[in-house]
Amino acid sequence: MAETFDDWELSEQPMPLPIWTILYADAKVRWAGEVEARDEHDALVKAAQQFKLPAAKLIVARRR
Repeated sequence: MAETFDDWELSEQPMPLPIWTILYADAKVRWAGEVEARDEHDALVKAAQQFKLPAAKLIVARRR
């Protein structure tokens, strides 16, 4: 019997959230930390709250 799409257990291992590198741009750009988030916007919001830095001065880059 051939497997069908319904037979697969897709929920067994959820995709891990990507890790985002956070940089703080003031007079100089410095590394602030890393966060796990779904997308760039969520990473920015989460980083601003977690690191207590203004979101307007944060740069978000996805880690490879």
